[in-house]
Amino acid sequence: MIPDESEIKRDNVEIDIVVYEQNFEQVRAINSQLNNIPVIAITITGGLWFAAGLSSNTKDEIRFLLLILSSYFNLVMIVALFRMRDVFQSYLEIIEELHPIQKKQGRTLNARLKFLKGYSLVSLYSMMLFMAAIAAHVAAYIFYWKFSMHFIIGVFITVLPILSIIFLSLLKNNGKN
Repeated sequence: MIPDESEIKRDNVEIDIVVYEQNFEQVRAINSQLNNIPVIAITITGGLWFAAGLSSNTKDEIRFLLLILSSYFNLVMIVALFRMRDVFQSYLEIIEELHPIQKKQGRTLNARLKFLKGYSLVSLYSMMLFMAAIAAHVAAYIFYWKFSMHFIIGVFITVLPILSIIFLSLLKNNGKN
């Protein structure tokens, strides 16, 4: 028996409702994860700084590397934040496609800071993580560059994140071609 047109429409509507609900659940989960990233970053950064600063029996080489690790971690968290926000945005677009609505996307009519839009919270978090990364890097060199490690190794450790970013951007560009 061939289903009539009304049954097909009803089935499509039911599928659309299920898809809409599942996508909304994903948005909620990603939003929760986005809000947890700064807490995770603060916890790990604080732990590494604490380990570097208060461990009097630890060699300066280890303290130096702990602060550098903290710096790298904060830089990686910036990338993770933007990636998660991009995924969040893709789900919002799917939801909007399934159920077009008049939306303000978190904007008020009388916003005091009108320039803060879609990615503003992620950008502010990233700015704070970047400042923490710079602080850790500077502190590593100021306080713990007293050991006999060759200066070239220290420069390599500093330049490594920049080289990693260039490498990842090259991979990204190769993937698009």
